[in-house]
Amino acid sequence: MRGFALLILCLASACTNEDVVPAFVAMDYQVRCIGSCSKARDGRMHRISNVDGEDGLTLTCDVQVEEGERLLSFRLACAGGDSACGEEEYSLEISEISLEQGNKITKPGSRCEVKVTEQDTEYLGGCTGGDPDPEDGDPCSIRLDIDGSFVEGTLLCEELPARLAPTMITRFIVAPATSDDPASFTLEGCVGL
Repeated sequence: MRGFALLILCLASACTNEDVVPAFVAMDYQVRCIGSCSKARDGRMHRISNVDGEDGLTLTCDVQVEEGERLLSFRLACAGGDSACGEEEYSLEISEISLEQGNKITKPGSRCEVKVTEQDTEYLGGCTGGDPDPEDGDPCSIRLDIDGSFVEGTLLCEELPARLAPTMITRFIVAPATSDDPASFTLEGCVGL
């Protein structure tokens, strides 16, 4: 009987806690080899629409304040294996996007960084709000539109370098099956937004 009472208490407290919303992501992207690396295999098309903890997806999304500046970071990762994510592990992280412009972010700030892992290789580079500029260290273009707890954005990376062989291996992050269309994403439930 005591176990039943604890179950009722737990259910009652969970039903009244309206502040807990699981983080949600919808994102379509592909890691592609375009141009001089065209003989290498493209990554698979990722079409994600899920909440944190479902079907092998791990999603973190939060806003931190550093030196008085609000910075948005998010990371999605799929474990691979038996999960709905497919056989291979993969992840995509965009960190420290400056939110100082308000709701329309076209200048992500100098701290912004993109990190993508695909086929056991990690790619890493800086962000810009303009066109991707790999030669200047900003191979990724990021744009955001924030409406309350919803974040909609685009990501386009050109010649994003591999962390271990930056002068030899680069990839593009694009919308699936395209060569220059930006990947799109939607986030909801970011802590601190």
